[in-house]
Amino acid sequence: TLSHGEPSLWKYESKGLRLVGRLTLPTNGASRIRLSPDGLVAAIPDYWLSGGGMVSRVTFVRTEDLSVIASPELCAAPHDAVFSPSGDRVAVTCSLSDELVMLDTDGFRETTRFKVGENGDSPLNAAWTLDGRHLLVTLTTRSKFVELEVAAAMRQTSQVMTGDQPAQLAIAPGGSTVVVANRGSGSVTITTTDGTRLTEIDIPGAHPHGVAFGRDPSVAYVTYEGDTRTLGGVVAIDVDTGEILWQTEVGSFTLGVAVLP
Repeated sequence: TLSHGEPSLWKYESKGLRLVGRLTLPTNGASRIRLSPDGLVAAIPDYWLSGGGMVSRVTFVRTEDLSVIASPELCAAPHDAVFSPSGDRVAVTCSLSDELVMLDTDGFRETTRFKVGENGDSPLNAAWTLDGRHLLVTLTTRSKFVELEVAAAMRQTSQVMTGDQPAQLAIAPGGSTVVVANRGSGSVTITTTDGTRLTEIDIPGAHPHGVAFGRDPSVAYVTYEGDTRTLGGVVAIDVDTGEILWQTEVGSFTLGVAVLP
C-alpha cells in the first residue's frame, strides 16, 4: 500500500519484483494490507488522521483481479483490519476512538465493538492467536501490546512492553514468536505471546511500520516508511538470528506488506 498522494494498492510477483497490478483506493489514506486465510481477499483500512475524527472506511479487495468487494464506513482512522484464523470475522482497530470493531465476513457488516485501553491509548494493530480465542493489540502511546480474550465481553489477559511507538505486529505461523515494528525507536522487538523478551533489532530505514510472515516462520518482512529525505522500503529478517537477509526500496511512506500463500 502507498498512503499519501493517491492512496493505492500495488501487487508484485515475488520473482523479479515485477509489478502485475495497481488499484487506486476509494479512500483518503491507506494503512497495512491484511489477507483472508485463503489469500483471496485483502483488507485495507483508511488511516485518515487528517480527517479530524471523521468516520472512514475499510476497503475489501479481491486479490486476483484487484476489484473492490466492499468498503464499509466504520470509525475514525481505522489502522488495521485482520481476519480471524477461520476467516469468518475481521477485527478492526480504531486509533482515534480507542475501539476494536468486529465484522462478519458474510457481507462485511459490523457485529459489535469494544473499548480498548484508556482514552488516548491509540490501538493501532491486531493479531489473532492461532486458536482464534485471543487478539494481540498494540497501544502506540503506551509502548506495549495487550492480549485480549475474544468473547461476548472482551477482557485483557496480559500486556507486553515493546520499543517506542509500536505500530504493527505479527505472530509467526505455527508458533508463539511475535515481531513488533517500533516506529519511534526505529527497531523491531522479537518476543513471544507470553512476554518473554528475546531481542530488539535496529532497522536500516526510517520509521518501521508493517510486519508480515509468509509460510516460513523464521523470516519476517518489515516495512519502513522513510522520511522527507529517504524512500521507504522492505527488509527481510531472520527472527532466530536477527540477521537482515535483504532490503529493497519501494516508495515514499511505505506502510503495509503481506505475503500471498
